[in-house]
Parts: sequence; C-alpha cells; structure tokens
Amino acid sequence: MTEVDATITVVGPDGPGTLLDLFEGSEELVVYRHMWFPGEPFENQCEGCTMTYWATQNLTAHLNARGGSFAVFAQAPYSDLAPFIEFMGYPQNWYSTADV
Repeated sequence: MTEVDATITVVGPDGPGTLLDLFEGSEELVVYRHMWFPGEPFENQCEGCTMTYWATQNLTAHLNARGGSFAVFAQAPYSDLAPFIEFMGYPQNWYSTADV
C-alpha cells in the first residue's frame, strides 16, 4: 500500500482523469505497473509483465465484486499503449502515467 496524491492526472481510454476517478466509487484501488519500453515494438515489451497481466485479467471482476477497482499503469503516452491493448485484447483499464 502506498499513499499518493489523489489528484494526479492519468490518461486512459476516455482521456485524462484523476487517480481518484479510477476508484469508481470503491474503497480500494489495486494498481499493476506494467514496465514499458518506449519506442519498442509489441514483442519487445516486458514479457514478465505481459504474462502477469494475463493472469490478473479476472482480478478485475473479483475486486469489483468485493468493492475494489483494478488499473494498469505504464510509463508511455496512451497513444502508444492503445494499439498494444487492442492487439492483446486487454480490458480497457490501462492508463498512461507518462506525465506523472
């Protein structure tokens, strides 16, 4: 658990929003940080993070059912993340923290 400023701006599929917005009314937010290598093609992104995220996709439903939310952060512009998210078929709970 880490205390952070809830007004930090992240960028997701619907544009910019605050960290507080990601809670979506829940009491807890679990965040996974996906290591991102700027300028690298999809196949050169972190294999361990990709494998871990595949294993946690059902975590979103599990947490939502128990009053929690889940988000994935990556240090890249959202315009770089969006094609990867679509290619991998990931849920739209990814957010850019490139400017944080």
